[in-house]
Amino acid sequence: MKGIFISVVAVLLFACLSGCASYKMIKIPEKREGAPDAVIAEMKAAQVVFLGEVHDNKDHHKLQLEIIRRLDEAGASLALGLEMFGADKQKELDKWVFGEMDEDEFTEVYYKGWLMPWSQYKKIFLYAKAKKIPLVGLNISWSIIRQVVKGGVKSLGPEEAKGLEGVKCDADKHYEMLIRDAMSGHNHAKTAIAGKDDAYKNFCEAQMVWDTIMARRVTEYMKENPERTVVVLAGGAHAWKRGIPRSIKKLSPAAAFNFVVVMPEITEKLYLENVDAEDTDYLWVDP
Repeated sequence: MKGIFISVVAVLLFACLSGCASYKMIKIPEKREGAPDAVIAEMKAAQVVFLGEVHDNKDHHKLQLEIIRRLDEAGASLALGLEMFGADKQKELDKWVFGEMDEDEFTEVYYKGWLMPWSQYKKIFLYAKAKKIPLVGLNISWSIIRQVVKGGVKSLGPEEAKGLEGVKCDADKHYEMLIRDAMSGHNHAKTAIAGKDDAYKNFCEAQMVWDTIMARRVTEYMKENPERTVVVLAGGAHAWKRGIPRSIKKLSPAAAFNFVVVMPEITEKLYLENVDAEDTDYLWVDP
């Protein structure tokens, strides 16, 4: 399928679901407000839409749901790619979508791999179930991430390292800033890296492993389901262009995938004055 990698950051006005504040989406590099219908049309035409988030920000999830709903109503054939589920939970995700698992059972699976309250994502998962939108687990085992944080990619066994050949800490200065900030926010990282001189390198490698595995899962799903638009829900450090999208380009350098990246404004990290087209296609801000 022919496509292009779209480099835009946008500001778009969305009227969210009940209880959600209005947002503006600013289009980069123009840094102008985009028309909602035009932005949804652009997303619908894409192979992958990345919707970044701060995991514990409920308004981010409300806006994600609103975008998913609008794309669905516009006739897009959707699938949701999920950071909060590993590929090993695909069977459970399928059962949920097809009504073979109740909410109590599904939340039990959810909490085995994710610490954020179920309430943050509940409406998104209920909507996917109601509309039979496929859910795709993107993540890797937490045990592998913890091992890389502790000892780097070189510490993985042959089976664990399969598919991770060549993965290294090659983040640019902008991504490095986010990685160093993220180090302080992950409890497993703080425990594993305490007192280690190579703490940053290992944590950076873990981030690259994370991005690479999710990129591979997205790429595989796109190839198997070319008619779908995959909406990826992931933390901002993964969803921006320097994260999973960059890893997809590295995995498939000959392919020209069509992406739209949407990132929330994050105070002191990613905001209108410092964002550019290397970061995202759209920036959503709270006016």
